[in-house]
Amino acid sequence: MKFLFILLFTTNLYADVTIEFIGACDSSPLYSEELSFYPTNVGELTTKTLQDNNISFQGTSQGIRSIFGLTTEENELIIISDQEMLAYGWCYKINGVAPELYPHKVDISNNDHIQWYFAFSRYLNGEWVSQCKPSYQEPRQEFCSK
Repeated sequence: MKFLFILLFTTNLYADVTIEFIGACDSSPLYSEELSFYPTNVGELTTKTLQDNNISFQGTSQGIRSIFGLTTEENELIIISDQEMLAYGWCYKINGVAPELYPHKVDISNNDHIQWYFAFSRYLNGEWVSQCKPSYQEPRQEFCSK
């Protein structure tokens, strides 16, 4: 007698992740969510989260230019002097590490924590001396005036 055994394995097809967006003036999130999502990449998860929650943004899965109206063409570059300039935009970390890759190139896994934060890079005396420094660490009136 022949027996046919069929084993069904169930696997979790979804990844449980958290995603948050930190603004210009302090470290508390402007928006934060825990969700289950089919494993994809940071860019796809980010744009889907923003769209699903009606959060204004400009960008694609390959990069984000603006979220919550930060930045605009008028304030992406702040000229301090002939030798110093600040360039503002959005950076991200996954599990506390900035991968320095476009977001669509970074896959997400179960229990990942994705943090987008408004940041700046400093150009000083002909060199870029910092990159993706959180804006709230040096808040500016252009973004934080009340």
